[in-house]
Amino acid sequence: MLSAFDSCISLVGGIALLNTVIAGVAPETLDFAAEALFVAGLAVVLLAMVVHWRREGLDPLAGSRVRGNRITPLPAIVPFCGWVFASALLHSLWREWGEGTTTEAVQLGINSVGQAVGVGLCLWVGARCFRGGWRGFLLGGRGILHPVGMAVVYLLAAGALCELTLEATERIFLLFDPAYAFHEHRVLEALRDPAEPAWAPGMLWIGTVLITPLAEECFFRGMLQTLILRLTRMRWVAVLVTAVLFGLAHQEQPQVVPALTLFGIILGIQYERSGGLIGPIALHAMFNLKTLIWQWLITGAAGG
Repeated sequence: MLSAFDSCISLVGGIALLNTVIAGVAPETLDFAAEALFVAGLAVVLLAMVVHWRREGLDPLAGSRVRGNRITPLPAIVPFCGWVFASALLHSLWREWGEGTTTEAVQLGINSVGQAVGVGLCLWVGARCFRGGWRGFLLGGRGILHPVGMAVVYLLAAGALCELTLEATERIFLLFDPAYAFHEHRVLEALRDPAEPAWAPGMLWIGTVLITPLAEECFFRGMLQTLILRLTRMRWVAVLVTAVLFGLAHQEQPQVVPALTLFGIILGIQYERSGGLIGPIALHAMFNLKTLIWQWLITGAAGG
């Protein structure tokens, strides 16, 4: 088996090779691919609505699975507190003993370590509060292949719906302030910064595609949505409240809050229907991966 070092080296090498390949992608090809994905996503939404309406009615949460748990507010907030504390401690230690300046990539890397601590605490809480322990917390009594396969379908739908929402939100922003400058995500800015160290791209991709989806789904869906459902006994309340908080957690880019709130609803629906976190984690990871690859392709096609 490959060691962690070998895996990182392979990832960096693969990124470099991919960069040389995508440099020749024509902008027209990207436009066509974007339109094809958008149409496919809308088709998936319409087909899913028809199929679900004929089988289970109009409510997409009909047929949701029961998640046996005894979660309470105190253990539910422990992972978030650990996440915040670990990130703050590491930032403080880096300022005290770190060499050189604290670049954007370094800050994001420290945040990823804090998220990893939060994941560990979520699994610890899940092992004690969910039926089936940490396996029940992640899998919900089901396997892996079906939820991951369904995540691909959800991804097509989420891509189209979130793109529509983002486009509408940006138009509203510009309607009130034509000179409004939209900010890019910090990860994308760091990936484009030539001053970042050579190891930064690999670390940023790992953090964005693996650690962040795992951490955010464990906390928002696994802890928070489950807690709200247990307290209110209303699935839609749990899904909507969690989705709004998920969207507001990304308020550094105000224009993406509505789109990510919608994405949070889609993640919440998948979580309720599958009963486990594997599906939402896979969907979130593929959503982030698609965003990174797409931005990279655009940069390569533009000759950046």
